[in-house]
Amino acid sequence: MAQTVFDIFTNADVAGYNSNRFDVPMLAEEFARCELSFLEEKRRYFDSFQVFSKNNKRDLTSAYAHYCGKQLEGAHDAMNDTKATFEIFKAQIAMHPELKNRDTLHEFCEYGNRADFSGNLIWNEQGQLTYNFGKNKGLTVLSDKSYAQWMLKGEFSMVTKQLLNRVLAGDLNNA
Repeated sequence: MAQTVFDIFTNADVAGYNSNRFDVPMLAEEFARCELSFLEEKRRYFDSFQVFSKNNKRDLTSAYAHYCGKQLEGAHDAMNDTKATFEIFKAQIAMHPELKNRDTLHEFCEYGNRADFSGNLIWNEQGQLTYNFGKNKGLTVLSDKSYAQWMLKGEFSMVTKQLLNRVLAGDLNNA
């Protein structure tokens, strides 16, 4: 069936919403598994999400105008930005009632089970600090301490290194 679907795309451009980040890579990967190459220079990719993102600013001033219907005066002043952020947040909660629950809001903001801000470490379902990248992705820190030692010597954030040190020292409850 892959060849039949592949043939549909012969000399065709591809369009979608967020398709350049999701649909096209997935499709190309599936074709590659069937030894078909989807990478052609003559093909063009149109992504309406990219058009939207590039034509609509994502800064605080734009968010304030969108959610609060007001012009932000004194942008980049810490107090003004903080007040505007709070007003935006209140307006977002009013506009999206499904986000009124703290847990739902937390999940929506995609922090999820990350243990560090970079997402290199996560908490698994058993509450254990777990690697979230590389050859040890899915393994607990305690199951491969040498990988943690390598990370401690590498270019990782101080937060990541603090977590690793605490687990290795037994100072962090790693259920």
